[in-house]
Amino acid sequence: MPKQALPPLKIRLLVSAIGIAVFTAAWAARPLLQQRGALLFEAKVQGCLPWQLYWYDKQQERRPLQRGDIILFPARGMAPVIADGQPIGKMVAGLPGDEVRIAGGNVYINGRLIADVRYGAAKLGKPPTFWDKTYRLDRDEVFVFGSEQHSWDSRYWGPYPLSMVRGRLVPVF
Repeated sequence: MPKQALPPLKIRLLVSAIGIAVFTAAWAARPLLQQRGALLFEAKVQGCLPWQLYWYDKQQERRPLQRGDIILFPARGMAPVIADGQPIGKMVAGLPGDEVRIAGGNVYINGRLIADVRYGAAKLGKPPTFWDKTYRLDRDEVFVFGSEQHSWDSRYWGPYPLSMVRGRLVPVF
C-alpha cells in the first residue's frame, strides 16, 4: 500500500508547531545567551571585514589570542575616521613580541607582507611613506587589521592595548 502524503493543513500545522517550539526554546534560553554574548550586526555599508553578522563572546575565552582571531574593542585615538568609544571589530594580525615594519607603503609583520597603506594614503592625501616605521609590539599590544582595503586599522593608528579588548567575535554570516 503506497504511503499517503500529508494533507496541506496537517503540513502547515506541523510546520507551525515546530516554529513555535523553536521560538519557545530560544525565548527560554534568552537570559543565558544574553549573559554569555550577543549577536552583532555590521552597520556600515562597507565594513572592514567580509562578514555582516557576528556572535560576540562577552566572556573571554581562557586561551590566549591568536593571529586571525576577531576581537571587539572600543575605538580610541582613531579620529578623524572613528569616534572614541565606538565598538570596533578587527582581526588580530600581530601579537606581543612581533615586529611590525611599515616601509614604502607596505606593512610587514615578522618580515611577512600582510597589506599596504596605499588606499588610506590616497583617501587622506598623504604619501604612502607617511606611516613608515618599525616597532616591536609590547606585552599589552596587538596589531589589528581589517581585510578590506578601506579598513581603518593599526596600519594607520598603531597598536591597540590588549587590556581594552572586550571579547572575541565569531563570524556567523
